[in-house]
Amino acid sequence: MENMDTRSLLRTTMSTESALLHMRSLVSEIHPVNITPEHKMAYRVLEQTIHPSEDLLLENNRPFANLYVHCSIQLANRLNVNIDNPILQKELHRIIDQPFHIGVEQLAINMNDRLRNNLLESTGYPNQKHPQMLTIKERDEIFSNLKNSLALTGNRDVLMGNPWRVQEVDNGIRSSIKKILAWNQNN
Repeated sequence: MENMDTRSLLRTTMSTESALLHMRSLVSEIHPVNITPEHKMAYRVLEQTIHPSEDLLLENNRPFANLYVHCSIQLANRLNVNIDNPILQKELHRIIDQPFHIGVEQLAINMNDRLRNNLLESTGYPNQKHPQMLTIKERDEIFSNLKNSLALTGNRDVLMGNPWRVQEVDNGIRSSIKKILAWNQNN
């Protein structure tokens, strides 16, 4: 079995593209081919690309691995469980298996709700109190603050609409994911 230095050397000395071109030239040759060290290297590069070892697979997908660990920590804390609890694994797989657009829609809803809550909080509205429990003076003050706040167009849009459109959030998420997928461990 090859050590990590050899695999690292294979990946840096010949790209997958050049290995494929080299192997293609061998296939199209009419004459018998003598196998050279370059042929063996091309084959190993292709083999590691197509069937990477578990270590290499994890290393090449480090951003996903890091996000998975981070989500595991957050879910374990929220669910008050350890990593060996099946509930944690089921929840992680539910998240991974859900359609992409569902997560994007949930994120957009969450961002819009947070903006609305922050706007109401800035007017003095007590989220922990039911409106009927407020005194008339408290209500008048909150409604006056809200009226002044809604005079600003941006605040009216926050309270009455959804300033974060799903398409806008989708574009931002896709852009971030593309940057992660283009990640190179040598950067």
